[in-house]
Amino acid sequence: IDELKIKPIIIKDYINLENNENIQNKIYNSRKNKIEILDDNGTFIFYQIDKINSKLPNLDKDKFYEDAVSYWKKTIDANPPPNITLYAKLKLSETYSRLGQLDRAIDISRALTESNPGHYDSWFHLANAFAASRKYSQAAEAFKKATTLKPEEGLSRVGLAFAYFGDKKPDFAIAELINGMKIFKANKNISWYRDCRLAINQIKGFARFPPNFADLWLEKNLLRVQDTYMNTVVDLDSLLD
Repeated sequence: IDELKIKPIIIKDYINLENNENIQNKIYNSRKNKIEILDDNGTFIFYQIDKINSKLPNLDKDKFYEDAVSYWKKTIDANPPPNITLYAKLKLSETYSRLGQLDRAIDISRALTESNPGHYDSWFHLANAFAASRKYSQAAEAFKKATTLKPEEGLSRVGLAFAYFGDKKPDFAIAELINGMKIFKANKNISWYRDCRLAINQIKGFARFPPNFADLWLEKNLLRVQDTYMNTVVDLDSLLD
C-alpha cells in the first residue's frame, strides 16, 4: 500500500463515485460507514461515509415522493454498506406506500424480512403495507412477528388487533387491545390506553351490524397506526450510527 487517504463523503457523493473524474477506481471492500477503494495504481483510499444529506428527509416531508423514489433507488444501486442499504430500502418501501404503490412496498419489505428476520422495522413496514392493501391475515402475521421482536412496544399490539378485526377475528382483536392497554398503562401513555379501551367497546358494538359496516373505521385506525409509527416510533437514523 503506497498511500492512505481519508476523506469524508455523503451519500449523494457515494452514489456518483464511479463517475468521479478524480476517482477512476473500483470499490474494493465495504463495511459499516466505510468503503475501501483500490485505484489503478494499487493505492487504497478510505472513505468515511457521513450521515445522509440533511436535505433527504425533506423529500418525503415536502411530499416529493417521486423524487424520493429516484434518490433511494440510486442509493441502493450504488451498493452501499449493509446498514445504509437497509435504511434506503425501508425508506423506499415507505415512499411507495405513500404513493399507493402497495405491491412494490410489500415486495421490498418482504425481502427485507427475509434478509433481516430479526429487524423490527422491516416487519412493521411489511405489516403496514399488507394492512393498507386489506390483506389482513398477512398483516396480522407480520404484526405478530413485530410483537415478538419488541414485546414492550404497544403500537404493534394495536396494529395486530386491527388486523385481526379485519380478518374477522374480533375476539383475537380484543385480546390484543387488552395486551396493548397493559403496555400503555405501564408506560403512562394515557391517550393510547383510552383509545384501546374505546376500540374494544366499538368492536363489541359492531357485532350486531353487517360484516362490512366497520370497514371505514378499520381503515382509519390502521392508517393512524401507520402514521403514529412513522412519526413517533420508527428511528431509522439509528441505522446510520
